[in-house]
Amino acid sequence: MYISDHPVPRRRWQVSTDSGAEPRWHPRGGELFYLDAAGQLRAVAFDGAGAPGRPVTLFAEAVARAHLSLGYVPAADGRQFLVVRDSDRGTILPRITVVENWFAEFAPKD
Repeated sequence: MYISDHPVPRRRWQVSTDSGAEPRWHPRGGELFYLDAAGQLRAVAFDGAGAPGRPVTLFAEAVARAHLSLGYVPAADGRQFLVVRDSDRGTILPRITVVENWFAEFAPKD
């Protein structure tokens, strides 16, 4: 995973050493959180010049069970995380509900 200057990409830095997904910035900046290929939550601090340091693992085994890939948000202090997970801790099954002819519910009744 790489980051670059914005809005004009003059420089580019490699952040993750293998792969990365679901990046989130620390609310105050200066640190980036992401999931690596093994599903571990990692953090990378940035120096004053904007260059990234070495990735540090924050959570290892618990991450896969918490389903962070479904969504997580660092708290304002960057020390806690709000995590979306399924309530029964089982397999997550995607579900789509399709409602047809819903206008009929609001049609005037005779």
